[in-house]
Amino acid sequence: TACDQVGHMLQEEVGTLYRPAPVSSPFDAQTEPKITVPAYFERIRHYSQAPPETILCSIVLLRRACEDSSIKLCAVNIHRMLVAAVMVFAKFYDDEIDSNCRWARIAGIKKCEINNLEIELLNRCQFDLRVSSQAFHDIVAELVCFSRRQMLLRESVDTECSIAIEECPAPVP
Repeated sequence: TACDQVGHMLQEEVGTLYRPAPVSSPFDAQTEPKITVPAYFERIRHYSQAPPETILCSIVLLRRACEDSSIKLCAVNIHRMLVAAVMVFAKFYDDEIDSNCRWARIAGIKKCEINNLEIELLNRCQFDLRVSSQAFHDIVAELVCFSRRQMLLRESVDTECSIAIEECPAPVP
C-alpha cells in the first residue's frame, strides 16, 4: 500500500538535515533519535493501528504545520512531528481514540511532552484539521510516484548487479 512508503518518503525528505542545539521548537529533540524514520513510522502504525486514511492525512497536517518558515523538518524533529500529526488526526478522524498516555508510550516520550506536542501542532495548524480531497489525492499521488521511483532504483541496481556478475570471469576450479 501507499502507507508502506510513508516513512521512507519522509526519511528522504528530511535527508541528512541536522539542526544542532539550541532547541528551537517543542518538536526538536536534544539529539537525533537513534531509530530511523521508517522504523519509527512502523512503530506508530503498529501500535496505534491507525487506518491508512489517518496516516495519509496526518502527513498533510505535518506539512501544514511547517508552512510558516519558523520550522523545517529535520532529523531532530521529524519523529515528534510525525507522532503528533498521527495522534492529532487520529483523534479528529477515528471513532475509537487512544489516550495521551498510550500515545506517549507509542512515541517513547513523557505524557507531558506528548500533550505539549499536541497543543503545538494544533496551534501551528490553527486548529484546522480538515484535509481536502485534493490534498488527500496529492499525497497519494506523491507516494505512488515515490514508490515507483524506489522500485525503478531497485530494478536498476539489480540489473547493474546481474550485468556485473555476467561480466565477471568464471571462478577457477
